[in-house]
Amino acid sequence: MEEQGQVKLPQPPAADLPSSDDDEAAQYLKKLRRRKCMIKCCGCITVFLQIKIIVIVILIFTLFRIKNPFFTLNGFTINKFPTSGTNMSITAVVSVKNPNMAPFRFSNTTTNLYYYGMVAGEAKAMPGNAKARRTFI
Repeated sequence: MEEQGQVKLPQPPAADLPSSDDDEAAQYLKKLRRRKCMIKCCGCITVFLQIKIIVIVILIFTLFRIKNPFFTLNGFTINKFPTSGTNMSITAVVSVKNPNMAPFRFSNTTTNLYYYGMVAGEAKAMPGNAKARRTFI
């Protein structure tokens, strides 16, 4: 006896019903997909880091190579030139050219003036800071 309004649906074959083996296979495939995704992510991160390291090394050996500063004597004046004595005063203008990409700091300096291989005078200079790729006077 069939009740009115109810429709019987056909039952699927037993082979189409999910079993515990299918659950294990689905979980295994999920883990396999996750593992492949992790391997791809790790590979991309590794390649990115290697490219970054290569670029930094190239910049260090080319652009950021440390070069020696150039010291130039631009001119000097003799302030006192006595006719009978041996004392005289000389003012020198020295510039420091910094070819580096970073500032160059120098401390107190002492310069000696030689006359025929003997020290004839001594000058002291104040510390300074030559900016990157600039000339400090």
